[in-house]
Amino acid sequence: MNDEKIMNDENLFNLSSFSSQFIKELIDKFIELINLTSEDEFHRIPPGSVNHIAFVSWHVMRTIDNVIFFAFDREKPIWLQNEYNQKLNLPKIDQGTNYSDEQASSLVINKSIFIDYCNDLNEAVNKKLSAADETYFCETVKVVPWGAISRLEAIGKMMISHGNEHLGEARAISTIIKNH
Repeated sequence: MNDEKIMNDENLFNLSSFSSQFIKELIDKFIELINLTSEDEFHRIPPGSVNHIAFVSWHVMRTIDNVIFFAFDREKPIWLQNEYNQKLNLPKIDQGTNYSDEQASSLVINKSIFIDYCNDLNEAVNKKLSAADETYFCETVKVVPWGAISRLEAIGKMMISHGNEHLGEARAISTIIKNH
């Protein structure tokens, strides 16, 4: 993982740098975790949990993709642009929100192809957000379930906060699996 710091005195308040950096770090941390798991561990559900790392990772990446591309600008998500739904034989639209325990636990994802998706998503999000100006982040868009909120608030809530909560969940699952 590249620990290059972009937050310095020159661009401390640059919303573009701030947003792209923290989403990139989140995706990088998921990729790092996935790379540390075997295919079996990626899909194993530990005692006391209802999810596996594969589902949690897929849910976070699809949420980032859907919000940044579709909800923000009605663009086709990277998931569809690069046909990952077909490559992985997974739902075209779903991102796992409101999935039942059975739906979540039955999800099977090829690790290698999924990492390709994560890398493609990371590159596309960074390119898109790095090119955006301050006004872009302050504009209001409709994002389910919050309704009309600024893009910056959506990034904070849905990607940085929500995504890192799930990263903690995935890391806890990994720890439990490796210790049992």
